[in-house]
Amino acid sequence: MSLSFVGRTPWRPPHDSVPYLVIGALGGVVTVDHPGKSPTPAAGVAILLDDYRTVSSDRFGRYRFEDVPTGAHRVRIDPRHLPVDFADGDYRTETATVELHRTARADFSIRAAAAIAGHVEAPKGIRLSEVVVRVEPGGRYTFVDENGVFRMEGVPEGDYQVKVDTAGAGEPIAPVATQTVALRAEEPASFRFELQRAVKELPIRSLPVGSN
Repeated sequence: MSLSFVGRTPWRPPHDSVPYLVIGALGGVVTVDHPGKSPTPAAGVAILLDDYRTVSSDRFGRYRFEDVPTGAHRVRIDPRHLPVDFADGDYRTETATVELHRTARADFSIRAAAAIAGHVEAPKGIRLSEVVVRVEPGGRYTFVDENGVFRMEGVPEGDYQVKVDTAGAGEPIAPVATQTVALRAEEPASFRFELQRAVKELPIRSLPVGSN
């Protein structure tokens, strides 16, 4: 396409392969979902368009791609560049159709990241470094260190059960109660677990009736 203007520099399309008459824009808003609260804007979240263009949401959670060719496009949150304030997750991919000189819209929600930490106490001889702390739902887990300390970050806000897996402790351990938590980003959760060796039951010898 040849453009000719008198007295000023002709405008050219931003991409040589995309005629200026067949482009539009794509934008939307990214919000943080909080359990039991209203959503808030999510700033600094990278949005990926067709796996090659990226923009970040502003302080109001807004993002926008200019000069997008008309037609269907894939847009999603880019998990490779999430700020630490937000939790990793299986964020969906949206398909947005851009029309001539119009702005298509695709909104996203994301979850805030929270932390779980605590301490596991145990008698001497128990292999604490082989004890695992599990968080359900979600299948998240972390190992306890040799001092009994554990920490898990990047857990999405929500309601969870936290339990200790002692299968690798090296000896039988008495059952440990599962603890529950309503996990919130502004209130890191702290736990304390105490392990005890399982009591071995001695066999009971039955005697015939009437015997001395």
